[in-house]
Amino acid sequence: MGKGKFRLVALVVAAFALVASACFQIRVIALIGDKALSEGATTQYKIDLYRISTTNDSTSYVVMMVGLQDLDFVSFSSFDLKGNFGGPLAITAHSALLTYMRADDHCSANGISATDVDAASFEEWALRRTTVEVDSSSGGFSQRFRIKLNVKRELGNDDDARGSIVVFSAAWDDFVGPMDGIVDDGEVECTSVYMASIPFKP
Repeated sequence: MGKGKFRLVALVVAAFALVASACFQIRVIALIGDKALSEGATTQYKIDLYRISTTNDSTSYVVMMVGLQDLDFVSFSSFDLKGNFGGPLAITAHSALLTYMRADDHCSANGISATDVDAASFEEWALRRTTVEVDSSSGGFSQRFRIKLNVKRELGNDDDARGSIVVFSAAWDDFVGPMDGIVDDGEVECTSVYMASIPFKP
């Protein structure tokens, strides 16, 4: 039984926005696990980011923020699994960055704000970022910055319902004042957003 009011039905929406000063952007998200989920079953998304352009290159933390509805998080892989930009790269959660990006339209890509998506009843959110800054110019334009995400169907949902996922990619450059790990205005640039749903089955 779905709790949220925000429904993507069978629609897949991918939105990409060119930005002034950020490194990577989502171009491919593929569901490489089960395409429909029985109760408690797990599936996997492959997420490929690509360098945007020479004029958009930067050295910053690569950030992935994910919201789920009627799904639960299982695990995130290391970032840059292919090793094209110095990876595989260790990741960490960052609760202050997650709170910042969900608030006051701080994270928006192609007119889609994380604040509005959050208000539309996505129930679970998680954020992971690299533990080191990544120089996007260190790899080529055709090289993937790959991440994998495992999710599972939440217990107690109807078999004819669907689970929903929203993914925001971003860059965080800790340059305001001292490099103190505190998220300040002007340091975060969201680069792309992806939304989709996955059907359930008995």
